[in-house]
Amino acid sequence: MKHILVLVLLIISFSCARKDEPFSRYVKSLDKLKLPLSYDIHTEIDPSKNYDSTLHIKYKCLWTYKPSGIIYETNKFIGIIEYSISDVGTVPVIVTYDLTGNKIDSLFILKNSGFGETGQTLESSILKSDYTILITDSTKKWEIDQDYNIIDSTVSIDVSNFMYKINSNGEIYKSVNQSNSLKTK
Repeated sequence: MKHILVLVLLIISFSCARKDEPFSRYVKSLDKLKLPLSYDIHTEIDPSKNYDSTLHIKYKCLWTYKPSGIIYETNKFIGIIEYSISDVGTVPVIVTYDLTGNKIDSLFILKNSGFGETGQTLESSILKSDYTILITDSTKKWEIDQDYNIIDSTVSIDVSNFMYKINSNGEIYKSVNQSNSLKTK
């Protein structure tokens, strides 16, 4: 009876370890990134050098293209920078996973950057080792005349600062929002 109990316990522990194995292999294939990190639309984001592309497809955030690397590792979650491709360049995405590979949360950084006839929005960010993400969003707006020239007297700039925090369970939440507007001319 004792041998059967030992055998059952070994089978159970082996099967539990096998469930985590693919995600663990995926995490081991990723580069570890050094914090603080800063991103803007001119930042070139490189993929992890030897990431497992098959496992990336299994675990990636829906809209991302490739993983850049690990930024956070705790006893409850792993934070990975992935990125997607947009009209203005590469967009970094923080994705948090539990230790078995289930997605907890994600945050698309620089998601508001863009250009148009009557405005442009530029974002920059800093990711820090204390699990905070600072994002500065500057939006410049104007009106145009019938010849599509900017009417200088209508130009305004709005600068907003956002702080996100990743809690101990890997959830990302907005903690601070500050905004300042200025009118030029």
